[in-house]
Order: sequence, then C-alpha cells, then structure tokens
Amino acid sequence: MVVTENSLVKGVYENLSDNLRCLRRLNNLSQERLSQMLNVSRKQYCKCENGTAIPSLITICHIAEFYQIRLDALIVENFSRDTLELFREKAKEYARDESDCF
Repeated sequence: MVVTENSLVKGVYENLSDNLRCLRRLNNLSQERLSQMLNVSRKQYCKCENGTAIPSLITICHIAEFYQIRLDALIVENFSRDTLELFREKAKEYARDESDCF
C-alpha cells in the first residue's frame, strides 16, 4: 500500500476530530462550554470536531494543555473511550498519591 500525502493528512484530520469528540464527551462538556473555555466560536469548534475544519496550531496547543495530554498524542493517536477512561483513572490515582505527600 502506498501512503500518499493526502491519505496521511486525512488520517491526521480524522484522528484529531475523533479525539476532540471523545475527550469532550469523556469530560462531560458541551461544545458550547468547551468552545467558550478555548475562546473560539462554537461553530468553529463544531467544524473541527466534525472534521470539516482544522483548528489553529494555537488552539490545538490550548486543547492539549486543557486535557493535559501531549500535542502529538492529540493529533496522531486514535483514542478510544476505554483508553481515555484508563488514563483518567490513572490521573486520579496519581493525584491521590500526590495529596498523601502533603
């Protein structure tokens, strides 16, 4: 199989839009609320989540920072709900362990 630039870019767009939707839902956020928190219009965020637009690099950086994930993971990896639930539980465990230190 030959990987063309177009298919690579399409894969990145699909991963990004799928990950945006999965992360938002996992955190029980509406598109409206998240777009306000990111300081973008709901319409623009919706387009990014649906894969019809790509957020700016600055917005992608804000999203990665908001969810506390690596920028490359947000763009390249394809998160599943199970993976994100596991990640969330590990983060809670880490927070509990850190609070025991004080």
